[in-house]
Amino acid sequence: MDVARFQEVLCGFVTQRLELAEAFLASAHEMAEDNAIGSRNAISRSYYAMHHAGRAAIFGHSRTDVTRHDKV
Repeated sequence: MDVARFQEVLCGFVTQRLELAEAFLASAHEMAEDNAIGSRNAISRSYYAMHHAGRAAIFGHSRTDVTRHDKV
């Protein structure tokens, strides 16, 4: 694998992680209802959207895949 292909794979990983974050955020918007369960679900999905976006940013910057929530 040459350097260009390696960079492409790394960028693909970041893109996939950001797409996952966007999917969680879209889910949060869909769940945001005017009731306690809908609100809790929306908060949970929003949290995971931020978590995965943070993982993408960390990986894009340092090439380290941090999975622990307290480290992201």
